[in-house]
Amino acid sequence: MVYNSKHICTYQYYDSRFKNFILNIDTITEEVEQSEDTADLIYKSDMLQVFNLTEYDDDKIHEEMINLFEVLKNNEKMVECMKKMALRFVTEELELGMMLLFSYDTFFVMNLCICDIMEKGDIEEENMNLLVKLIN
Repeated sequence: MVYNSKHICTYQYYDSRFKNFILNIDTITEEVEQSEDTADLIYKSDMLQVFNLTEYDDDKIHEEMINLFEVLKNNEKMVECMKKMALRFVTEELELGMMLLFSYDTFFVMNLCICDIMEKGDIEEENMNLLVKLIN
């Protein structure tokens, strides 16, 4: 698996929609100029970096998503989150639910959860609570 479990997403700090959420989780951040265009650009960069890519490659990302799913489907808490996301599209397809967790609104916390699983074997309660809060 080539997922970069050391990468920390930063795009959410540039999007004013996440300002209250970030402040509520006691994250210490410097004041940054917030711009949705900047945030979108950084989100795309964050996505490339977690897959260790310098340019978008659909085949490599798809392959890595399959590998990630094989790991994540063994974590009950993550399975519940994947189910909840899949149900937004009236399906219980876990693979779809996982892909939806990589969407702009949830990726920065999803990445924390993946890193926890890869580095510690399980998701820290604080990170799981954040993910649940975002998807509810």
